[in-house]
Amino acid sequence: MTDDLDDFKALMDAATPTPNTERRAENLKLAQKNFVDTQGSHTAMRPTSVVAARDARDKS
Repeated sequence: MTDDLDDFKALMDAATPTPNTERRAENLKLAQKNFVDTQGSHTAMRPTSVVAARDARDKS
């Protein structure tokens, strides 16, 4: 049984492409840029019920 599993593991290892570290770094850099660009609130706080309650309290 282990011979079959060893054969299967060898086949899977042979079919798996080698990692491309340069491509991975590019993808991570792009993902980080996209994350920062889509946040939309770099400086201002996002409105939430907590912020709205605090603002209402501060105005009164």
